Amino acid sequence: MIKFACLTFICFLLHSSNGVQILHGVGDYTSYHVGNMNLVISVPHNGLKTTSDIPDRHNGCLDQNNNCIYTHNCGQQSNSCSVRTAGDSYTKSIATKFYDKVHELTGLYPHMIVSELRRKKMDPNREVNEATFGDPLATQVYNDFHNFINQAKNAISGDGLLIDMHGQTHPEEWIELGYLISRYQLVNNIWIPSISSIRALDSRFNNVGLENLVRGPNSLGKLLNDHSQLVVPSPNNPDPTASGNYYSGGFIVKTYGSKNGGNIDAIQVEAPKNIRFSSTKRTKFGQDLGSAVVSFMQTYYGLL
Repeated sequence: MIKFACLTFICFLLHSSNGVQILHGVGDYTSYHVGNMNLVISVPHNGLKTTSDIPDRHNGCLDQNNNCIYTHNCGQQSNSCSVRTAGDSYTKSIATKFYDKVHELTGLYPHMIVSELRRKKMDPNREVNEATFGDPLATQVYNDFHNFINQAKNAISGDGLLIDMHGQTHPEEWIELGYLISRYQLVNNIWIPSISSIRALDSRFNNVGLENLVRGPNSLGKLLNDHSQLVVPSPNNPDPTASGNYYSGGFIVKTYGSKNGGNIDAIQVEAPKNIRFSSTKRTKFGQDLGSAVVSFMQTYYGLL
């Protein structure tokens, strides 16, 4: 069934698939599978659609105070204001397998928000100026993505978790779990719950401690280790070492996790290239991630 609905003066195309309502933003550049549980999945960097109506993003410019300006035709572009435009290949495929596994195990549907627009046009994992360069259509697509995340969060009445799916090409070929805890902090055992994207979880389980939540026996990293996945941080790889590559979390995790309050935590999941570019490995990882997240949530959140 197909119909239209208007939210905050914007009309979205709706249809249902297997009983799941799917909302689409302007131009079908964003999709939102409306869930019925306390898990949100975001996929910001695997969009394949493009349009000449939105100019490509490029390096920004420095103003007289050496602050970056992100607008088209801003003047002399600067490498100090570089932007990333490459997508995270196959992360939507992994997220879909993750989504399906969660449903298989629980009978519930996660919320899933996907950017379908190429990253060179708009980047949902950046603040709005760097993400859109002030282009009106890009800004509308950006707002669709973030409004859908907020809609998903608002649908969760209790404790919840957001998983932000990404991909990386680091030579270590490990899965990186980002909690807004830096490589330096992991290596040097610096545990400050108030700066973490799972601050609410730590508050509820302060007897467990942030370190155990991140890399202890019931951590998400350990649950993925149990599926023979190479993960950092985890009991098998507690930290990325002083010289290892590691992403601790970006704009989405900072914005929608519990660092600044609330009861929704967030974890950034970075899949390595060797997993993403193998059909067999990405299927296994998506299913393993689903199993691990369900176990993690049964321990710490309840499935609501």
